[in-house]
Amino acid sequence: MNMQKQSEPEEYSAGFMLAEFETLRCLRSDISSVGESRVNIFLVTVSGGLVGLALLNKSSSFVEAFPLIAGVVFGGLLCLGLITFGRTIERDINIKSYARGLNRIRQYFVQQDADLEKYLFLPIFDDRPRYNTLGWLRSGGQILSLESMVAVINSTVVTVGVSAFAVGILKLEIVLAAIIAFPAFLVVYAAHYLHMRIRFKKAEKQAEVRFPSPNE
Repeated sequence: MNMQKQSEPEEYSAGFMLAEFETLRCLRSDISSVGESRVNIFLVTVSGGLVGLALLNKSSSFVEAFPLIAGVVFGGLLCLGLITFGRTIERDINIKSYARGLNRIRQYFVQQDADLEKYLFLPIFDDRPRYNTLGWLRSGGQILSLESMVAVINSTVVTVGVSAFAVGILKLEIVLAAIIAFPAFLVVYAAHYLHMRIRFKKAEKQAEVRFPSPNE
Protein backbone atom coordinates (compact mmCIF):
# COMPACT_ATOMS: atom_id res chain seq x y z
CA MET A 1 0.00 0.00 0.00
CA ASN A 2 2.79 2.41 0.92
CA MET A 3 4.68 1.54 -2.26
CA GLN A 4 1.57 2.32 -4.28
CA LYS A 5 1.24 5.71 -2.58
CA GLN A 6 4.91 6.48 -3.28
CA SER A 7 4.61 5.55 -6.95
CA GLU A 8 1.63 7.83 -7.57
CA PRO A 9 3.61 11.11 -7.25
CA GLU A 10 6.35 9.67 -9.47
CA GLU A 11 3.83 8.70 -12.14
CA TYR A 12 2.21 12.13 -11.90
CA SER A 13 5.59 13.86 -12.24
CA ALA A 14 6.56 11.69 -15.20
CA GLY A 15 3.24 12.40 -16.92
CA PHE A 16 3.62 16.11 -16.31
CA MET A 17 7.16 16.13 -17.71
CA LEU A 18 6.05 14.22 -20.79
CA ALA A 19 3.26 16.75 -21.36
CA GLU A 20 5.76 19.59 -20.95
CA PHE A 21 8.11 17.85 -23.38
CA GLU A 22 5.36 17.61 -26.00
CA THR A 23 4.43 21.28 -25.47
CA LEU A 24 8.00 22.45 -26.00
CA ARG A 25 8.38 20.22 -29.03
CA CYS A 26 5.23 21.65 -30.62
CA LEU A 27 6.26 25.23 -29.84
CA ARG A 28 9.68 24.62 -31.35
CA SER A 29 8.15 23.15 -34.50
CA ASP A 30 5.56 25.92 -34.83
CA ILE A 31 8.00 28.80 -34.44
CA SER A 32 10.36 27.17 -36.93
CA SER A 33 7.58 26.90 -39.53
CA VAL A 34 6.40 30.46 -38.93
CA GLY A 35 9.93 31.79 -39.37
CA GLU A 36 10.40 29.94 -42.64
CA SER A 37 7.05 31.24 -43.92
CA ARG A 38 8.03 34.79 -42.98
CA VAL A 39 11.28 34.53 -44.92
CA ASN A 40 9.47 33.03 -47.93
CA ILE A 41 7.05 35.99 -47.96
CA PHE A 42 10.01 38.36 -47.75
CA LEU A 43 11.69 36.63 -50.70
CA VAL A 44 8.51 36.90 -52.79
CA THR A 45 8.17 40.59 -51.87
CA VAL A 46 11.78 41.36 -52.83
CA SER A 47 11.44 39.47 -56.10
CA GLY A 48 8.19 41.24 -56.93
CA GLY A 49 9.63 44.64 -56.09
CA LEU A 50 12.71 44.17 -58.27
CA VAL A 51 10.70 42.76 -61.18
CA GLY A 52 8.24 45.64 -60.91
CA LEU A 53 11.06 48.19 -61.01
CA ALA A 54 12.57 46.48 -64.04
CA LEU A 55 9.24 46.71 -65.88
CA LEU A 56 8.77 50.36 -64.89
CA ASN A 57 12.26 51.18 -66.10
CA LYS A 58 11.30 49.98 -69.59
CA SER A 59 8.17 52.13 -69.65
CA SER A 60 8.48 55.63 -71.08
CA SER A 61 5.57 56.84 -68.97
CA PHE A 62 7.52 56.75 -65.71
CA VAL A 63 10.88 58.17 -66.78
CA GLU A 64 10.72 61.26 -64.58
CA ALA A 65 9.06 59.57 -61.61
CA PHE A 66 11.15 56.39 -61.75
CA PRO A 67 13.97 57.57 -59.41
CA LEU A 68 11.42 58.50 -56.74
CA ILE A 69 9.51 55.24 -57.17
CA ALA A 70 12.74 53.24 -57.06
CA GLY A 71 13.85 55.04 -53.90
CA VAL A 72 10.55 54.28 -52.18
CA VAL A 73 10.64 50.62 -53.25
CA PHE A 74 14.25 50.06 -52.17
CA GLY A 75 13.62 51.87 -48.88
CA GLY A 76 10.52 49.79 -48.22
CA LEU A 77 12.30 46.54 -49.04
CA LEU A 78 15.18 47.44 -46.74
CA CYS A 79 12.82 48.30 -43.86
CA LEU A 80 10.94 45.05 -44.36
CA GLY A 81 14.25 43.21 -44.54
CA LEU A 82 15.48 44.69 -41.28
CA ILE A 83 12.25 43.69 -39.54
CA THR A 84 12.47 40.18 -40.98
CA PHE A 85 16.11 39.97 -39.95
CA GLY A 86 15.27 40.87 -36.36
CA ARG A 87 12.44 38.35 -36.23
CA THR A 88 14.59 35.54 -37.62
CA ILE A 89 17.21 36.19 -34.94
CA GLU A 90 14.56 35.97 -32.20
CA ARG A 91 13.22 32.83 -33.88
CA ASP A 92 16.65 31.22 -33.74
CA ILE A 93 17.02 32.14 -30.06
CA ASN A 94 13.57 30.76 -29.19
CA ILE A 95 14.22 27.52 -31.07
CA LYS A 96 17.43 26.99 -29.12
CA SER A 97 15.69 27.89 -25.85
CA TYR A 98 13.04 25.25 -26.48
CA ALA A 99 15.77 22.74 -27.40
CA ARG A 100 17.46 23.47 -24.06
CA GLY A 101 14.15 22.92 -22.31
CA LEU A 102 13.82 19.53 -23.98
CA ASN A 103 17.34 18.66 -22.85
CA ARG A 104 16.42 19.62 -19.29
CA ILE A 105 13.47 17.22 -19.34
CA ARG A 106 15.75 14.45 -20.59
CA GLN A 107 17.99 15.28 -17.64
CA TYR A 108 15.03 14.73 -15.30
CA PHE A 109 14.39 11.21 -16.59
CA VAL A 110 18.10 10.35 -16.48
CA GLN A 111 18.16 11.42 -12.84
CA GLN A 112 15.25 9.07 -12.21
CA ASP A 113 16.97 6.20 -14.04
CA ALA A 114 20.68 6.60 -14.84
CA ASP A 115 20.60 3.67 -17.27
CA LEU A 116 18.54 5.78 -19.69
CA GLU A 117 21.50 8.01 -20.54
CA LYS A 118 23.29 5.39 -22.62
CA TYR A 119 20.21 5.05 -24.85
CA LEU A 120 19.72 8.79 -25.47
CA PHE A 121 21.07 10.26 -28.70
CA LEU A 122 20.40 13.94 -27.91
CA PRO A 123 22.05 15.94 -25.09
CA ILE A 124 20.76 16.04 -21.52
CA PHE A 125 22.52 19.30 -20.59
CA ASP A 126 20.68 22.62 -20.86
CA ASP A 127 23.65 24.70 -22.03
CA ARG A 128 23.33 23.17 -25.51
CA PRO A 129 22.77 24.20 -28.24
CA ARG A 130 24.80 27.38 -27.93
CA TYR A 131 23.13 30.65 -28.85
CA ASN A 132 26.26 32.33 -30.14
CA THR A 133 27.02 29.78 -32.87
CA LEU A 134 27.57 31.78 -36.05
CA GLY A 135 28.80 31.02 -39.51
CA TRP A 136 27.64 29.85 -42.89
CA LEU A 137 27.78 26.14 -42.22
CA ARG A 138 25.32 24.72 -39.71
CA SER A 139 24.84 21.27 -38.31
CA GLY A 140 21.94 19.15 -39.47
CA GLY A 141 22.51 19.83 -43.15
CA GLN A 142 21.52 23.50 -43.03
CA ILE A 143 24.08 25.35 -45.14
CA LEU A 144 22.82 28.87 -44.53
CA SER A 145 20.82 29.96 -41.50
CA LEU A 146 17.69 32.05 -42.07
CA GLU A 147 19.14 35.14 -40.41
CA SER A 148 22.29 34.90 -42.54
CA MET A 149 20.13 34.47 -45.65
CA VAL A 150 18.13 37.60 -44.82
CA ALA A 151 21.38 39.47 -44.14
CA VAL A 152 22.63 38.53 -47.62
CA ILE A 153 19.33 39.61 -49.21
CA ASN A 154 19.36 42.96 -47.37
CA SER A 155 22.95 43.55 -48.42
CA THR A 156 22.03 42.72 -52.02
CA VAL A 157 19.05 45.10 -51.96
CA VAL A 158 21.30 47.93 -50.76
CA THR A 159 23.91 47.07 -53.39
CA VAL A 160 21.35 47.05 -56.21
CA GLY A 161 19.88 50.30 -54.91
CA VAL A 162 23.27 52.01 -54.87
CA SER A 163 24.02 50.68 -58.35
CA ALA A 164 20.68 51.93 -59.65
CA PHE A 165 21.33 55.36 -58.14
CA ALA A 166 24.80 55.50 -59.70
CA VAL A 167 23.46 54.54 -63.13
CA GLY A 168 20.20 56.48 -63.10
CA ILE A 169 21.22 59.67 -61.28
CA LEU A 170 24.98 59.91 -61.66
CA LYS A 171 24.89 58.46 -65.19
CA LEU A 172 27.78 56.07 -64.57
CA GLU A 173 28.50 52.95 -66.54
CA ILE A 174 27.02 49.73 -65.15
CA VAL A 175 30.44 48.16 -64.49
CA LEU A 176 31.70 51.24 -62.65
CA ALA A 177 28.46 51.48 -60.67
CA ALA A 178 28.78 47.81 -59.63
CA ILE A 179 32.36 48.39 -58.49
CA ILE A 180 31.27 51.40 -56.42
CA ALA A 181 28.29 49.53 -54.93
CA PHE A 182 30.18 46.36 -53.93
CA PRO A 183 31.67 47.93 -50.74
CA ALA A 184 28.08 48.71 -49.69
CA PHE A 185 27.36 44.97 -49.70
CA LEU A 186 30.32 44.30 -47.41
CA VAL A 187 29.44 47.12 -45.02
CA VAL A 188 25.77 46.16 -44.73
CA TYR A 189 26.51 42.46 -44.25
CA ALA A 190 29.19 43.26 -41.66
CA ALA A 191 26.64 45.37 -39.75
CA HIS A 192 24.15 42.49 -39.80
CA TYR A 193 26.81 40.03 -38.66
CA LEU A 194 27.88 42.30 -35.80
CA HIS A 195 24.28 42.65 -34.66
CA MET A 196 23.87 38.86 -34.70
CA ARG A 197 26.98 38.40 -32.56
CA ILE A 198 25.84 40.97 -30.02
CA ARG A 199 22.30 39.58 -29.77
CA PHE A 200 23.39 35.94 -29.50
CA LYS A 201 26.01 36.76 -26.87
CA LYS A 202 23.38 38.63 -24.87
CA ALA A 203 21.01 35.64 -25.09
CA GLU A 204 23.81 33.30 -23.96
CA LYS A 205 24.59 35.55 -21.00
CA GLN A 206 20.96 35.83 -19.91
CA ALA A 207 20.18 32.11 -20.24
CA GLU A 208 19.61 30.17 -17.02
CA VAL A 209 21.72 27.00 -16.97
CA ARG A 210 20.97 24.43 -14.28
CA PHE A 211 22.63 21.37 -15.77
CA PRO A 212 25.83 22.45 -17.55
CA SER A 213 27.92 20.11 -19.68
CA PRO A 214 30.76 18.40 -17.82
CA ASN A 215 33.39 20.10 -19.98
CA GLU A 216 32.12 23.60 -19.17
